[in-house]
This record gives sequence, structure tokens and C-alpha cells, in this order.
Amino acid sequence: MEITLNDSASVFYTLIDESPMPIALYVGEEMIIKVANKAMLKAWGRNEQVIGMALAEALPELNNQPFP
Repeated sequence: MEITLNDSASVFYTLIDESPMPIALYVGEEMIIKVANKAMLKAWGRNEQVIGMALAEALPELNNQPFP
């Protein structure tokens, strides 16, 4: 059985989504939130609307921290 790149990506995103641990995937220097599972959204106190936002925009309370 040959596994395609799409199959691998699907498995990867399923693992993130179904994990009981808070997990998010950020992209680029602005740390755009590409994926955040339910546990992470709960930890942040946010909903799915933060997907696609920069981390600093989605969680402005982090802006004055010494690290993102």
C-alpha cells in the first residue's frame, strides 16, 4: 500500500485534532495559527476564529511578555 503526501497530512492533522494535549501549529515569523486543537483553544479561552490569525493578534495579552 502506497501512502501519499495527502494521506500523511491527513494523519498528521487527525493526530493533532484528537490529542487530549493542547497542540497548535504556527507558520512564519508572525506565528500565524494554522491549526489549534480543542484542548489548545480551551487553554487559550478562545474559539476557532483564531485560526488564521497571528498569535499576537489572537492573544494580545502576550504582547508585553519577554518571549512569544
